[in-house]
Amino acid sequence: MLGVGITGDINKLTDNYQDRLTKVDRTLQPWRMLPMTLYGKITLINTLVVSQFTHLFLSLPSPGKTFFQTYEQKIFKFIWNGKPEKIKRKILYNTYDNGGLGLIHLPSFDLTRKASWVPRIFFQQDSSRKSFLCTSSVIFSRYLYPFLQLSLGKDIATKISTDQMNNVFIRLLVSPNPFFKDVLKAWLSFQFKPPETLKEIQAQLLWCNSSIVIENTPIIWEKPLKHGIYYINDLLDTNGRFLSYNGLLAKFGTAFDKLEYNQILSAIPRNWKKKLLDNTPVIGPILPHTANYVWLKASF
Repeated sequence: MLGVGITGDINKLTDNYQDRLTKVDRTLQPWRMLPMTLYGKITLINTLVVSQFTHLFLSLPSPGKTFFQTYEQKIFKFIWNGKPEKIKRKILYNTYDNGGLGLIHLPSFDLTRKASWVPRIFFQQDSSRKSFLCTSSVIFSRYLYPFLQLSLGKDIATKISTDQMNNVFIRLLVSPNPFFKDVLKAWLSFQFKPPETLKEIQAQLLWCNSSIVIENTPIIWEKPLKHGIYYINDLLDTNGRFLSYNGLLAKFGTAFDKLEYNQILSAIPRNWKKKLLDNTPVIGPILPHTANYVWLKASF
């Protein structure tokens, strides 16, 4: 279908990538003996080679590291005619504005294609994909997934193991669909941003947040989610201070027991709480925190 081989064995779907690698060789072969400049070769790769993977990245789970390594071997052999490389790859991959030559980095291209699904699913009211996601967990049924703040290994104070992070994804995505897992990971790789301002701290999701952890694991508690407790801001009173437990009961009912509420308050980073106490928080509704809002503003 559209050049993608479909099979009942989901593990064999990535065979499509190997077929395209073979096609890369055929695409580059007629150009190997022509006297091309470095700029010309990069333009050729960006237009005739990278484009062959666009639909695969939009349709299939991401390939493994071996695939990307093999791809790089092929294109750099073409760029340098099989001779030693004269310019660092980082420079070739960098943008023109940053002193590079604009060669498309295929793993990053894969991430951008995967991440592009999230805004589309978010705004498509009758999407079958949205229906699938909304049956996964409360995070999805409440349309909070574009605002998750999971670091995926970025530099944060709390060290979260790979196994712990995988458990978070298992709870987020009830179905073991590897494509949607890759889509979510790709989106998170662009949207994670530690809060800097008071307003950004208030707008932090309490759930699936790499900075708000219990026993080094991000939290997903469905009961408070179903009661409408999403952000740090939801735990603040009209004076911008954390609600007492009785105040919480009055506002949300029995969303937490007292021990759970104390656990949540303790899990919020100390420097965030200090900033909230030392300043006057914004009162009222706030926009959920994320690295950028371009995708959100583009819809209005």
